[in-house]
Amino acid sequence: MNRLDNVIVLDERYDSSNAEQMEKELFAYLTPEDKEITLDASALQYISSAGLRVLMKLKKSGVDITMTEVSRDVYDVLDMTGFAKLMQIERALRTISVEGAEEIGHGFSSTVYRIDRDTLVKVYNKRIPLWKIRREGENAKKAFFFGIQTMISYDIVKVGGWYGAVFELVDSEVLSRFLNNHPEQFEEYCTKYIKLLKDSHATEVDDTFIDVKPLWHSWIDMLAPYLREGEAEVMHKLVSAVPDRNTFIHSDIHVNNIVTRDGELVLIDMADIGRGHPIFDIGPICFHYLFLEQADPNLADNLIVLNHNNRLRLWERIENEYLYDPDPVRHDALVKIYKCIGAMRCGLIAAKHAQMEPEQKEMFVSTMRRFVFDQADEVLQLMAKYL
Repeated sequence: MNRLDNVIVLDERYDSSNAEQMEKELFAYLTPEDKEITLDASALQYISSAGLRVLMKLKKSGVDITMTEVSRDVYDVLDMTGFAKLMQIERALRTISVEGAEEIGHGFSSTVYRIDRDTLVKVYNKRIPLWKIRREGENAKKAFFFGIQTMISYDIVKVGGWYGAVFELVDSEVLSRFLNNHPEQFEEYCTKYIKLLKDSHATEVDDTFIDVKPLWHSWIDMLAPYLREGEAEVMHKLVSAVPDRNTFIHSDIHVNNIVTRDGELVLIDMADIGRGHPIFDIGPICFHYLFLEQADPNLADNLIVLNHNNRLRLWERIENEYLYDPDPVRHDALVKIYKCIGAMRCGLIAAKHAQMEPEQKEMFVSTMRRFVFDQADEVLQLMAKYL
């Protein structure tokens, strides 16, 4: 047994022969400041009633216990004896390999592979913690309850030293690749995409979904080291001017976060879903289809996968159909507003993804600076009149 930070690593076996030693070591590792402790059970293969009594004594001392990497056999013992209700138990994750698997999509934080005809695995960047991956799964379930077309992960796995979420989706394809590979169906699936956006933004959700506006304000604060004097204040004003809504917001509803299934479109990547004004979805779309390549054309081609001409065609469809208004003055105003928020998201991507190198963050902020601040006062007036 040993302790690393707030984690105590358990040995392979605890029974009557070493339960007394187990108790001495456990309590020797605890400090008066410890209100909660994690027990790493990755090596634990067996625990008897004598070992369980030590865990009960630890629990009665007032320490909240989380036991991680629990094997199936050990979990069965904990569950049968009621200990699974007394402490948080996290089962050991099974390990899979993506060696030789087809990559079907990727983004800043994850890559999606096809394991077989029926199965996809989304492998997350090492910087993405397990709690956030689990939250994404819970978010997908909440969205599904409100009628949003989404995939729900049925398992979390380890892929080397990374975490992954497993989905069952027969004969699916990421929309970006589908549009590139099936030019004859481009217009048809653009229409389905616009409908998906409209249907999502016609869905009212409750306050179990986070308000995304404070999230944007927090990204602005995180970006402060890269901003010039007064720029953060302008960005806060733009976000604050957006009306409050209870509309479902995906937060990243571009073509790499949508898959095709039997002719339907299904959302993935539900990590940042919430509620708010649709501009918090359409602005990021504008960033991915227009402003990302202003910052780095090669990154736009590699990250979005959808080729340059198709990105522009798709944004034109959004401008002309999603943002359509019979009054041409109002229509032009809405396009200007949404593009401004899209350019601002170009800068905020540097705050949203901590793994970026400082030079890359500077690049995104510089691109934002070219398109936001000179027109910010005009856009604020337009938002007050037309949003």
